Amino acid sequence: MSPASRIHVCRFACALGALLLQALPARAENVQVTVLAVLASDKDNVVAEKISEIADAVRSKHKQLTHFTLHKTSQESVALGKSVTIKLVDKVTMEVQVNEKPDSEGRITLTIKPPEMGELTYACGCGKYFPVITDYYTANKERLIIAVMAKPCFKGKDKKR
Repeated sequence: MSPASRIHVCRFACALGALLLQALPARAENVQVTVLAVLASDKDNVVAEKISEIADAVRSKHKQLTHFTLHKTSQESVALGKSVTIKLVDKVTMEVQVNEKPDSEGRITLTIKPPEMGELTYACGCGKYFPVITDYYTANKERLIIAVMAKPCFKGKDKKR
């Protein structure tokens, strides 16, 4: 085969490869979901520094809660349209689903099922925790608060995923 023929074969193979790649469905992007299990009570005024913003948000509606500790941090990589079960405290779990499409602002929408509550769907602000005050209490009378965050955000990307 002449050098010119080899070049034509190579160009054809490259063009064919590019066409095949375009025909493949887009790769599903995973979303990193972080869930904080926070325990709150009225026993003193101690707030773990790492969760001070969450404590401030909760105290704005529940002034009697003054003690906040970070019980557990969980991180899961979840594909769009899939869900995962997260262990929180004791034997209590919560289901988190990453919904299929980002909203018009590019924020990822999650559906969560906190303990002793109904299903909740909301659009996640990028890198911001969404706190949920549950009705679950531990044996030590500490109230479970969950805070959920998802990354990456999809602003500016194809929203038809």
